[in-house]
Amino acid sequence: MLSAWDTFLIMEDQKPPIPRAVLVIGAVVLVLITIGMTVFSMLRERKQGDPVPEAASQVTEGSSAAVPVSPSSSVSKKNAPNQVVMGVYKDSVLRSLDSGATFETYFKIATVTTAKMGVADVLSISFHPENKDDIVVTTYQDGIFVNQDRVNEWTPVAFPPKLIYSFILDRRDPDQRVFASGVVSGNGRIFRTGDAGETWSAVYAEPGMNTFVSALVQDPKDPSAIIAGTNVGTLVRSTDGGDTWKNVGQKISGRVSNFTYDATRRAFVYLLLLKGKVYHSSDGGLSWVNWEEEKVKEVKALYERANDAAREGDTEGSKSLREQAAALERRNKEDKAPSNILYIVADPTKSGTVYVSTVGGIYRSTDFGKYWKPLDVIESVTRFPIPSVAINPKNSNEIVFVAGRSFYRSINGGATWAITPLDNTRNASFVAYDPFDPKVIFVGMSAK
Repeated sequence: MLSAWDTFLIMEDQKPPIPRAVLVIGAVVLVLITIGMTVFSMLRERKQGDPVPEAASQVTEGSSAAVPVSPSSSVSKKNAPNQVVMGVYKDSVLRSLDSGATFETYFKIATVTTAKMGVADVLSISFHPENKDDIVVTTYQDGIFVNQDRVNEWTPVAFPPKLIYSFILDRRDPDQRVFASGVVSGNGRIFRTGDAGETWSAVYAEPGMNTFVSALVQDPKDPSAIIAGTNVGTLVRSTDGGDTWKNVGQKISGRVSNFTYDATRRAFVYLLLLKGKVYHSSDGGLSWVNWEEEKVKEVKALYERANDAAREGDTEGSKSLREQAAALERRNKEDKAPSNILYIVADPTKSGTVYVSTVGGIYRSTDFGKYWKPLDVIESVTRFPIPSVAINPKNSNEIVFVAGRSFYRSINGGATWAITPLDNTRNASFVAYDPFDPKVIFVGMSAK
């Protein structure tokens, strides 16, 4: 039996051929109609005024992120080639001035009119450690942008690679000195600038292709110390501001997602492998420990002590040690580190307290990451990845996070939550408090 499609094809083959002259005349009429509609559209746009561009140029390998524009440059209202105008990166950054009750679009870009506009995939938001008016946003493929004077005007900063993975303002000279990691011709590198992005030099490079520096962090109490991690788990450390590097990895395998330093304990830093393990270092990154592995060793040591006690005839002592080991095993299982972790952040005021967000929840540890308890988030959130969580820098009881297209805020340590819809067509990727004014909160959006 023939399908409907087969029947249609047969019927088409049986139709008489259309004369050639008719085909030519039809094509000419179609072209004339298209030209007329185009001219009409152009005249209508001219009457309505010059349109504002919707996106900035994409970065290409070996080229800058966009044409650098001086923050003091005036904005031209003419839509002529190579003149600076304002464009909006379709809600790529949102800002709240009322602790997350409402949000506004906050990402107008100074760029050239010949640039093609699109959506920016926001990776991070960084704040100048001393000047409250300077903010930096990094995007995955669209470059680095600087905001000055807290007005909605962002200036592109030239950066050599196409892909950006991590970024830090050097605390020793945040006005001029910046580190950023990216990829050039398939090769992962760390770049440094000492002149606010006018020129960049590579201070570290991976030896092969398809590996890149996925995370950077600077010691807040020793700015000369920088740790870098790659997408395959390689860890390197510099103690001279990036001039030289030393391997500090211990056969860690996986993509290093991010680092975070403890609030007050000097040289104590956490490391997260994306959707993998959490490590910590108490010596500034020279050595790394995974609590889950250490807890297994603790249980094993208790059983060995119990066996030794039994061999020496100490029955009661052996029994007590075995009970301790069994109890520790139960706690290790109940309060173990969660799986599928996406982000880690230390409480900015409470030493030993650290949070992780996962594919489906948020967990908190109050003993430097050894044991974890889930926060009681809204049930529907557990079906969404939570890419970012932040703690109020002046109030540890206030926690915020983003999931999907919503913003969540708790003022009682996670017991209850206020929810604000972001009214966006894309998912949120990052949330950050303004360290100078915690009522101001920024949310970065992904490209999807």
